[in-house]
Amino acid sequence: MCGKYVEGSNCHTSHVIPVSFSLRLAYDLVNLKVLCYHCHLHIWHKNPLLSTAWFRRKFPSRYKYLQKRKKEIHKLGSVKTFELEEWLKELKDGQD
Repeated sequence: MCGKYVEGSNCHTSHVIPVSFSLRLAYDLVNLKVLCYHCHLHIWHKNPLLSTAWFRRKFPSRYKYLQKRKKEIHKLGSVKTFELEEWLKELKDGQD
């Protein structure tokens, strides 16, 4: 958000759409962003309206994608245990 180069302990990854909204977006790489420590803790989490406006302006195509996914996910409902088991199996099979 501030434009500073981040690395090491100053490099924080956070979700655009919170994991509490849906686990379906938790592992979607488009739903992740990298921020410096200060921006992550003092801007992103403390001022969600400003943060959303910044993200929408900075990454319009990602914002549109995530809004579309939110609507799709809302229709699907919460993640079921068997779905998580299937995802884990697919991940494991992909590593072999």
